[in-house]
Amino acid sequence: MNKTISKDKLDREHEKIQFIHESFYQAFRRGDWNLMQGLWVQSEGVSVIHPGRPPISGYDNVMESWRSILTEAPAIEFEEAELSIFGNFALITCIELVNDGEFLLSAVNGIVLEKNAWRFYYHHSSLIMLSDESEEEESDFDDIKLH
Repeated sequence: MNKTISKDKLDREHEKIQFIHESFYQAFRRGDWNLMQGLWVQSEGVSVIHPGRPPISGYDNVMESWRSILTEAPAIEFEEAELSIFGNFALITCIELVNDGEFLLSAVNGIVLEKNAWRFYYHHSSLIMLSDESEEEESDFDDIKLH
């Protein structure tokens, strides 16, 4: 049997997911460890890929990576967010602007519905390389902590 979702219910789910997504970036901007921790599914299946770093898996490892990052979090905003929902899984792609756009990152955020609440399950962020970058600008990148 096909189950259809009403437009109103879909709109409410979009709002909930957008709220959790915005909360993620608020936690980042504020360096708010407690908020960040509360946004994630407490599962060994969660994972992150921070810019230029290998994947990190498992709730404790992921939370430790965020604890480290949030102690000196750079200024970060997001734009061009696009949301897709697939049942109990939502995918948001966006552009992260670090330090007022000094660096641009492409991000993918996976959010799942767990116990009637949307929570982060996956985050992957990578540097967008601009074609006109000079070697000097590339070497400056090595000294910057993106997240």
